[in-house]
Amino acid sequence: MVFSNLVDLSIASTLTIWVRKDDSRLADRAPKNVYRIFGAAFAKWAQTQKVQLQAERVVLVFDRVLTTKDRSAFQSTIKSMLADLDGTYYVYFHNVHKDFNGQVADYIAWAHYVDLERNEKRPLKALPPHFSDAHNLFDWLEPAQ
Repeated sequence: MVFSNLVDLSIASTLTIWVRKDDSRLADRAPKNVYRIFGAAFAKWAQTQKVQLQAERVVLVFDRVLTTKDRSAFQSTIKSMLADLDGTYYVYFHNVHKDFNGQVADYIAWAHYVDLERNEKRPLKALPPHFSDAHNLFDWLEPAQ
């Protein structure tokens, strides 16, 4: 039922970026390093979206699941990367467990998770195409060979 209602959200799209904990390219698994790498991916995505949509500003909203220390590390990383880009960017951490957008993001993330973890494709196939974009973190950051 939820997935069929997502079709009506045609003005929105998502990008799911994931990484496996055992990926050999994740040499330093310390949270600060992982958040720095994710920050680079988010900055790259935000810039491509800003240019593609000709947006004057970009607002990135993240869940508050990170500890205060990890959130600060991530925020300082992503803000410095976004500062190097052209435009205005806002980064917020918001408790999204009761937020509509957060619930949509959770369903989409779950669909990708069960596909990656258990090869269960039914939830992913039920998503509209504009919610199906997913990339391995390192493949997203590394240029095609």
